[in-house]
Amino acid sequence: MYSASQLGQNIKRLRLERGFTQAELAARLHITAQNVSKWEKGLSLPDVNNLCLLASALDVTPDRLLGKSETPGAMIAIDGGGTKTEFCLFNHDGEVLEKRKLGATNPNAVGIETTVRLLKSGIDALLSKKRSVEAIFAGISGCGTEKNRRAVTSFLQKSYPDIKIFVDGDIINLIYSDNYHDECLVAIMGTGSVIAVKSKNGFRRIGGWGYLFDEGFSGYGLGHDAVTAALAEQDGLGEKTVLTKLLSEQLDEHIVDSISLLYGDNNERICSYASLVFEAYKVGDEVANGIIRRRIDNLIFSLHRASELYGGGKHVVLGGGLTAEREILEEFLRNSPFEFHFPTMPPIFGAARYCMLKCGKSGENFDKNFEATYKTNKNVIRR
Repeated sequence: MYSASQLGQNIKRLRLERGFTQAELAARLHITAQNVSKWEKGLSLPDVNNLCLLASALDVTPDRLLGKSETPGAMIAIDGGGTKTEFCLFNHDGEVLEKRKLGATNPNAVGIETTVRLLKSGIDALLSKKRSVEAIFAGISGCGTEKNRRAVTSFLQKSYPDIKIFVDGDIINLIYSDNYHDECLVAIMGTGSVIAVKSKNGFRRIGGWGYLFDEGFSGYGLGHDAVTAALAEQDGLGEKTVLTKLLSEQLDEHIVDSISLLYGDNNERICSYASLVFEAYKVGDEVANGIIRRRIDNLIFSLHRASELYGGGKHVVLGGGLTAEREILEEFLRNSPFEFHFPTMPPIFGAARYCMLKCGKSGENFDKNFEATYKTNKNVIRR
């Protein structure tokens, strides 16, 4: 016989993690909210039929529902980028227990000290709720290079000596968020850009050298081109463009009067103008069309070169904030020989998957459980 008190704790915890009220859970089982309340308080036990229905409604197995309230085998996955970093506490079954978001952790942009301080802040916040964590995987933008990867790994190992630590570039998160991770090409189009190849010969990358040196399809690249086009119009060297008006509206003054601000501010401001390029394109602006076309052509050329050099096949997994404009991207990518994939799950899912792989784990229904609980588990946002 199983414990009514233990089962009640499990029902309540799982119900809250999935964002259900007692009435909503009861409706799924065609019973009253009073029944659910009694079960959670340990005042009564569900029969075998209701137990199975409960497990199904809560996306767990009956055995898991009857298990200990303390979730075994917890891990932490981290997806760190040039503007934000997501932390996720999850278990072997793929159940998301808690999420948090903090600021940028790319060491090339904010420095190693800021990176490790913020990582420790996010990890400590999750450990304060649950201390029995087995492993941490941090997929961080800028940690694809050995120097940064070694520095971050060393810091985390010293900070958490009893936890397995794995660190790599954030492109790993994207690779494992889709189903082509055995052999594929990957293109991240976020604040910055980078292309990677995953093949039988290993893992290689092209680009990702930062906003000063990349010509890839990135937030900084599009923002830079938008400002350049507006200044070219001002000087009479370029075509008229809607971008001049859009930039002036966002800056709250003419673009020419904002030059000192643009030089003095960090590159995140430039990245924010990428959305204006898409906005101008949607109203038929030819300059915006040309900016997107040029950047897409650079992307396709880099993919061809990466494929020639390192293999990887024809499947290309796309990720990063610019993929939010999927419909526009598909218009420009339509005639390419590559087959492009837009993962439906976020990169943090790939980080969690990879963490499991590094630990030799393979939870039953991991993908399904992660998707269900990730959507119902709200982010706690800290700056």
